[in-house]
Amino acid sequence: MSDPDNVFGIDASTTVYPALRLVDAWGILGVTDDAWLVRDANGHLVRTQYRRLQAHLRAR
Repeated sequence: MSDPDNVFGIDASTTVYPALRLVDAWGILGVTDDAWLVRDANGHLVRTQYRRLQAHLRAR
């Protein structure tokens, strides 16, 4: 699970999470070693980068 207190803000649109678990209608994505999220001005995710996946994207 993601720890909301364990994040590193790079700038207004970029955040790095040491570990991350994203859950949405499209499925679940787990990252165990640094997830880099970039948002647009509206807060929508536009790019992600990661080092190691915990599990492949899977449908809910």
